[in-house]
Amino acid sequence: MRMIVYSPPGLDDTGLVSSVRNAVCVPRADWSDGICKEGLDARMRSFNEQVSSMGSNIIVYAHLPPVGSGEAETFFRQYDRGLYDVFVYLDVDDDVVDDRRDSEILLLHSECLRLGKEFIIINRGYGLETEFLEGILDGSILTAPAAAREAADRIIGSSKGRRVVLSDGDDTLMDIDLTMSILEQSAPTRDPFSRRRYTTYQYWLAYRTNEVPDIESAFERAVSNSSFVEPLMEDVSAIDALRVVVTGGIDDLWRRALDGREGFGTVAGSRADGTACMSQFAKVLLARYVRQAGIEVIALGDSMVDYYMLLEADRGFVIAHRKKNPSLQE
Repeated sequence: MRMIVYSPPGLDDTGLVSSVRNAVCVPRADWSDGICKEGLDARMRSFNEQVSSMGSNIIVYAHLPPVGSGEAETFFRQYDRGLYDVFVYLDVDDDVVDDRRDSEILLLHSECLRLGKEFIIINRGYGLETEFLEGILDGSILTAPAAAREAADRIIGSSKGRRVVLSDGDDTLMDIDLTMSILEQSAPTRDPFSRRRYTTYQYWLAYRTNEVPDIESAFERAVSNSSFVEPLMEDVSAIDALRVVVTGGIDDLWRRALDGREGFGTVAGSRADGTACMSQFAKVLLARYVRQAGIEVIALGDSMVDYYMLLEADRGFVIAHRKKNPSLQE
């Protein structure tokens, strides 16, 4: 696997990246200033050839040029997108850099989404960044494409050619977030998702920093304060299709919730230990992979986590009920 890790301009994270075990860290010099286009092309071509020849588990550490210069797009589209499997952005607090950070993130997000490659935002401050990067590199933590492919293969096999309904579960089919209701409401559970950060790292961090209780006992506690949205359940159950709950929540918890209820055939969710997560990227890639198999996909969702899955489906529907997520409805 080849991974590139970006820091915002002016920040040095060489120590963090070089501490990742079982990987070769290759810093990339900032060549964008004071060099002609031909010179930059030659240096980048030579650097990329070096990286390509180095084998597996390579981490390149780099900075994107300032967004306003127009060179960030050039670096990513011309030099980076075809070489790396995983793109990581080391995020910073609001008071460290200006709004250029969000422009960089939007650029990486949209390009990786189009390419079907993993894009990860890492929130600093939890001391688990190295552990996560090592897990991605050695495969013990699945990337979004790998998690989506695993779920898609299962769904495609079960569908037998029928169309598929991919429905978000938490706050859509059920009136609460089932998984969050059983986890401690600590900062690592909620804070990483702020500012619409819904990548593999945020889900892994939520599960990594919380001890997930026994599913059976936790489920009984959770459902005592929750219920399915029955009118929606009835409507979805009436669709002639393989109906799948797609959730960033714990898959075993949702299987338990659906036990004994007709209408839903399977669950595509996250493992309780965080080693496979149905992130925002995984959801959209799941819809893409199922459609690529020639199967019609109908998607239902209620938040920005579901937004790109709705766009990827043949038909996508925003469910606006109790929560009425304003950011998605915009």
